[in-house]
Parts: sequence; structure tokens; C-alpha cells
Amino acid sequence: LKKVVQDVVQGEDRAKNVMIFGLEEETEEDLGDNVNEILQSLGEKPRIEACRVGQRKPSGGTARPVKVTTASSTVVDQILVKSRKLAFLDKYKKVFINP
Repeated sequence: LKKVVQDVVQGEDRAKNVMIFGLEEETEEDLGDNVNEILQSLGEKPRIEACRVGQRKPSGGTARPVKVTTASSTVVDQILVKSRKLAFLDKYKKVFINP
């Protein structure tokens, strides 16, 4: 029973996250502002926490993905539905949002 409850709680926690790929990485970046700017271009203004995932490559290769945590899974669903709009914005053509 403990294992089942733990799995359900972990699933609910993961449902509150999205991953953003293709967001350029800068040395002195304000990641929260960058992510909020993307979400506002989609018409969303949720309260979020954002952090880069993975180790920084010294050669400056590809940008690391961004893990974004929201307050609820409903907000995540709204973001994912609207994420297709990014393809039509020149600034965010190479930015992708996945669950």
C-alpha cells in the first residue's frame, strides 16, 4: 500500500513539470524571466520555478534543457496546448515544450 501511494504522489509531482528545449543558454542569464517571457507570449502567466538540467559543457555546445515546475497540472496542460504557437513566433521557432 505504501508503494502505491508513493507512486501516485510521485506521478502527481511529475505532472506539474514541463521541459523546455532549445532555449539559448547565456552566462549571466535570468532564467525565470526568460521562461516567463516565453509563457507570456503564449498568453500564460503562471507562478513557476525554473532550472537548467544537466552539466554545463565547457565547449559551449548545445543548450541544456530547462525544467519548469508549476503550481498545478492544469497549468501544465494549458501550456502544452498552447505550445504549438511557438513555431509561428520568429524569436522562439527553435524552442520546444514537452511534458
